Amino acid sequence: REAEDQRPLKEYLDSITGDERLKLVLSANNSLYGVQPAECPCFLHFLVLDSFLQSAWKVNGGSSALTDAFLKALRARGAEIRTSAEVTEICVENDRVSGVRLAGGEFIAAGQAVFTGHPKHIFGLIPSGIMRPAYKERLLSLEETMSLFGVCLLFGRRSVLDSRNIYLFAGDDVTSCYGQRLTGPGDRPELVFCSGSCAAGPANGTATLLTPMAFSEVERWKESRLGARPGDYRRMKEEVAGKVLELVKARIPEVVRDAEVVGTFSPLTLRDYVLAWDGSTYGVKKSVAQLRAGRIMPRTRLKGLFLAGQNIEMSGIVGTVIGSVSCCAEMLGGEYLLEKINRETL
Repeated sequence: REAEDQRPLKEYLDSITGDERLKLVLSANNSLYGVQPAECPCFLHFLVLDSFLQSAWKVNGGSSALTDAFLKALRARGAEIRTSAEVTEICVENDRVSGVRLAGGEFIAAGQAVFTGHPKHIFGLIPSGIMRPAYKERLLSLEETMSLFGVCLLFGRRSVLDSRNIYLFAGDDVTSCYGQRLTGPGDRPELVFCSGSCAAGPANGTATLLTPMAFSEVERWKESRLGARPGDYRRMKEEVAGKVLELVKARIPEVVRDAEVVGTFSPLTLRDYVLAWDGSTYGVKKSVAQLRAGRIMPRTRLKGLFLAGQNIEMSGIVGTVIGSVSCCAEMLGGEYLLEKINRETL
């Protein structure tokens, strides 16, 4: 059974049907975790697909409402939320975590620290020599998932995407988007994922148009930082945004009708905002080839340092939840945590 779950999705689909168009439909949402069917283990695709099979749903108010709910729950339990407080060092004393130091020099004492950014970044935060060379080499050699370019839209009405997402493919090949180029003459997006907020009542609607983008297309500006990008970078974003909007207008014009472009972002934006390694949207690629090497345990060799988030178990929102539960199980004990989850949610 385990071998069946770990076989490539494409191989599995080839074994159950010869209908090429049906196979395209069944694998079309692979962009939600950034691993194309020939590389994707079946269990990853099925876990992501399961939420659709259980029910079609969205959070009223979009991701901001979800964030607000987490903040409310954390503050109710006495947590202090610090933003714009860059951690520049995870401090160590007597071979265990003693706290963190912020960019301004402030030291915050703590016996435990949970790092939810990309784990490749921890080597720049802890003293050298703490992690074994083989561990560091393994993590730094892992292949990443694709990055994204995004166009953010605002409407003077509710968005037509309030209750749905649209996968817009330029052709019939759902994998061509993984190798697409966007910045050269004649380049065009092969896939645009269209998603809107789900407002609780009449309000200005929002939508985001996403398309894969390789970090190599923005690498020439990698030394720049947020708020200080050069003019040619901004012009590149305008041109790519135009190509994205052109495809959507030609195929589903109602999605962008009366829309105002209020922002764009690239792999550099994702790198600088959320510590995504080279802007990788879904972190470490959970491919068949990396099933063993890409498995990162929440408990590290440094006492008191734990890892969580989508890079631990699997990618995306589902992976973030699973990785965070695994981390909490290491910190609190698995039996205690499962009993508490069952008692408070069932």
